[in-house]
Amino acid sequence: MKPIRRPVHAQVTNFNSKVVRNLNRSVILNLIREAGPISRIKISQLTNLNKSTVSNIVTGLLEEELLIEEFGKGGTVGRSPINLRLRTGKHIFGAIYFDSVTTKIALVDIDGTIKLSSDLET
Repeated sequence: MKPIRRPVHAQVTNFNSKVVRNLNRSVILNLIREAGPISRIKISQLTNLNKSTVSNIVTGLLEEELLIEEFGKGGTVGRSPINLRLRTGKHIFGAIYFDSVTTKIALVDIDGTIKLSSDLET
């Protein structure tokens, strides 16, 4: 008797959902970097993502201390929006560029500003 083959659909679906979540997370982070400070509802409108999806991803980013919430100025009727922006000064990244003549080394903040850079002869 042949063993019963289990469908791999559940594994593929689980993998695909993680990939989609990571892509959505990248899209949200990039939008906040480019257009921040920005509210969750504006992120939802610009990315065509569901409000709950945006809220869940933003909650994770806040827990990782990648974002900061700040109260916006309400020019319209209703509650003032809570805007999101990148938390600068906490997460620093290293970058290295190799060339035939020089090697460039830099420390970059999460928003892309160069904190420190140096050129070395290759």
